[in-house]
Amino acid sequence: MDCLSIIPPSDYLSKVVPISLATKFVRHCPVNNYRDFDSLLVWASIYVMYDFLGVLEIFEVLLDRLSQADEPVHFYRSDDLVVALKVMLQEADMSDDIELIDRILSLQDKFIGLGVGDIQEIQEGY
Repeated sequence: MDCLSIIPPSDYLSKVVPISLATKFVRHCPVNNYRDFDSLLVWASIYVMYDFLGVLEIFEVLLDRLSQADEPVHFYRSDDLVVALKVMLQEADMSDDIELIDRILSLQDKFIGLGVGDIQEIQEGY
């Protein structure tokens, strides 16, 4: 039996990349190197299952930081972003929290404004 098989996935993820580290990364990574955020999006697509509010806050900081970029931002690999946003919207929808739903829809609109067109499929489903 390997050591990973006895650690629940949420504990394993939080030990490997805790949300505090992801938050620091987003706050301090140079925004002009937006390709550095690809790994963050992969992490978010998994971690959103355990702490969607934490990922929501990270995405809000990320969008704030990207709005300060010198060049237009392009997301070439948006699959992981779409997965995370879809899970967030589903969780918010189940909570019936209108303010939370509005925050997530606002987040999605901002990503659409950055050219992530796959998000429109999520919104059409709601």
